[in-house]
Amino acid sequence: MDYMQGNINFLTDGDEEAWTNWIASEPLLDQVDILNDLTALLTEVNEDEAIPGMAEAIARLEQVTNDYQERILDEQLALLKLEMVEEEIQKEVMEIDEMTKRIRAYVIDCILTAASNAKEMRKLAKDMVALEKQWGTYDPHNWILYNPDNDHRL
Repeated sequence: MDYMQGNINFLTDGDEEAWTNWIASEPLLDQVDILNDLTALLTEVNEDEAIPGMAEAIARLEQVTNDYQERILDEQLALLKLEMVEEEIQKEVMEIDEMTKRIRAYVIDCILTAASNAKEMRKLAKDMVALEKQWGTYDPHNWILYNPDNDHRL
């Protein structure tokens, strides 16, 4: 997008507050484009008029603009990485939840079918319920077929 007219208005009117508000209202990467357009405009003016010190000011503006763009891109990259990590964590949590459901079903099945490891599974069921209560994730409906507190079939 070409922001030259907004920059020309700033240079002719000198209304720094209006120009600053205009830039701030634009998306971050568009702000970089506005500053790049201002740099191009100032370079063109300086070529025509050779204003003392202008070349240094333009070089500084270019550096500030480049630094600003790098910060914006770094922040956007960090946000994308954060989103990817959050998605991976959510995926892992879902896998842990599914694994827990399978383990719970296995434990209950071993107890209800009086498998050879039923005694150990009763202890494991009690430990699992205690952990779920400690973590605030206990749901009695998950243990509907077996009540480890009473240690008998329902």
